[in-house]
Amino acid sequence: MIKQFLSLSQTRMHAWIAIAILLLGALAPGEADADLLGNAHDQMADRLMAFDGQTPALRYSVNKSWRGVTPYLLLFKPGAPPQWITGPLSDAHLLGWAKAK
Repeated sequence: MIKQFLSLSQTRMHAWIAIAILLLGALAPGEADADLLGNAHDQMADRLMAFDGQTPALRYSVNKSWRGVTPYLLLFKPGAPPQWITGPLSDAHLLGWAKAK
């Protein structure tokens, strides 16, 4: 999904900047750093954050309506309400979001 997002941002939407942040839960600091940093999929993110703790509590605090289905994405940009997406992100949805005022 990160690859799809970055590919669209680089090839079709030269006028906007996309930052991909990947958040992974249930990982103690240092537990899998080498694996995370060596994973080609994870390397596509601009920022990778891993934490150890109550994953459901974090998810609920970010968005109380989320029910645990992944992938779960948040698209946000200045001046627009956030868009939460459950499941795979379609090219059409991403391009529509990027072009919307």
